[in-house]
Amino acid sequence: MLTRKKYGGLAVISPEAIYAGLGESIVKFCLNEIPSPPKEIFYSQLDDDLTSNLYPHLCKEKLKKVQRLFSLGPVLVLYWDDIPDDHYLSFLKGATHPAFALTKTIRQEFPCDNQTLNLIHCSDDSISALKELSILKSCKIKESQVKKTHYSPHDHLGIVNYIDLVSDLFNFNNDATLNIKSEPQKNVRSALKLLNNFSIKNKDFNKIHESFLIGDTTPLFNIIYADISKGNVILKNPLSLLAIESFSDSASIWLKEPIENVIYTISNILDKIAVNKWAICGSTSLWRYGLPIIPNDLDIRCKEEDLYKIANYFNKNIEFIDVGTHKSNVINLNIQGWDIEFTGDTYCKNDIHIFLDAEKNKNDNFQSIADCIIEYLAMGRSDRTISDHKIAQILIEKKNIKFSEFYDQATKAGYRSIDDLAKIYSICG
Repeated sequence: MLTRKKYGGLAVISPEAIYAGLGESIVKFCLNEIPSPPKEIFYSQLDDDLTSNLYPHLCKEKLKKVQRLFSLGPVLVLYWDDIPDDHYLSFLKGATHPAFALTKTIRQEFPCDNQTLNLIHCSDDSISALKELSILKSCKIKESQVKKTHYSPHDHLGIVNYIDLVSDLFNFNNDATLNIKSEPQKNVRSALKLLNNFSIKNKDFNKIHESFLIGDTTPLFNIIYADISKGNVILKNPLSLLAIESFSDSASIWLKEPIENVIYTISNILDKIAVNKWAICGSTSLWRYGLPIIPNDLDIRCKEEDLYKIANYFNKNIEFIDVGTHKSNVINLNIQGWDIEFTGDTYCKNDIHIFLDAEKNKNDNFQSIADCIIEYLAMGRSDRTISDHKIAQILIEKKNIKFSEFYDQATKAGYRSIDDLAKIYSICG
């Protein structure tokens, strides 16, 4: 009798979530979403060395911010030895940047607005869960050692702290924080637009704000430190400066047009020029299927002949690209601040041919999961944070893709041997 394979997973609720009084709610959310109870729950207090062991992939600058965060207080650790699939928690936490967190993920359900103070860390898979569990157990503390101090559920938000400081320093009307506190992810953009309008009228603030939006908080912090020394500025909580700095790092992402709006605009344009079948592929399709990534651009596959309609409409040239792993004809555009690449048929190694499905449903703008898997397998890039084969594996496991569906799509793309396909599927599935 076959037994179901068991996967382990680990979640680390960050100090800002505990400070903001969100820890218990996040734990409850996890318990409601995961069928089995956690095997272990405990608090840990990480020092700088252990933090660097927990985040070996972070660049020095980002690591310093995380170390500063973890120095502010303990983390709450939950470990499961039985979760639905190997990457379940990675999907449950949501995209690293909250602007792209999907519904029913922690970073969408709970208020957060930047990539450092984003409430929770989750293991990528069972192997990393065990490694991280060992690190966190080495600095385990008793619950009685945890200070019960916490602030409001919004004091870890960079945008709220930024608005409060701008109000103190430049007399900005901070009514903008009211909507932020009700639905942060929906209202950050509108708050930034109000600040942009205010900066046009206030020359002193304008220079500071322009720097802030490109990740440079030095002009703002110089004023803050000068005023703190005079007793004029009082920071509301220990998270304020780190929250502001971390929000500044990626504030520009919040200013981009929401991806759903861009897709709607593109859809209307393509309808106008009678391009009836097309599909969003690449990183944006992975994001749509729940991978916790940040889509930086839009890749759109269409029929080869429709590339000419698109090129004529936008008065652009069709370019031929060959990047080693694949080659195709493309048109590069920028629409509403997003880089867009329209691509025709894509030819990969071993005579694998990725093309738009002739039976593509016009009402679904995204590439099917099976097509997505085949494309990433065919490209086979290994020089990325997550290799293409790993992405295919995650999709097969997470979406429970059956071999019959995988086989049909793969043979259309040019895979010939059923033995080879079975081998690929067994490795990925």
